[in-house]
Amino acid sequence: MVTVGTDIVEVRRIQQLIQKYREKFLNRVYTSQEQDYCAQTVNQFQRYAGRFAAKEALKKAMQPRVDLTYYPFNAIEIVPGERNVPTIQLLREIEVLQPYNTISLSISHESHYAVATVVIE
Repeated sequence: MVTVGTDIVEVRRIQQLIQKYREKFLNRVYTSQEQDYCAQTVNQFQRYAGRFAAKEALKKAMQPRVDLTYYPFNAIEIVPGERNVPTIQLLREIEVLQPYNTISLSISHESHYAVATVVIE
């Protein structure tokens, strides 16, 4: 069985949340490695928005198998993989994923929006 999840996020919305709640929002949603990666770039809010969209897309792709509504965002880590292709690392085990071979992720962003798609095979 293959499932797909897609999410789109307005970059400005993530920027406003970060500026309003600072570390409280950042620590609730992003791991320290994600924060370090995003903070070192000029377009940091686009990168934060892309990672937020990726986490939402993963939750949507998982819905047929398990409800991840209460699975914390900061337990899903989006890291640069081989050739800087983003990959998903789950910091808390989700047993229902064990029989599946691949979780693929694609993130794209521009000045106003970030979009992510997750495919689970």
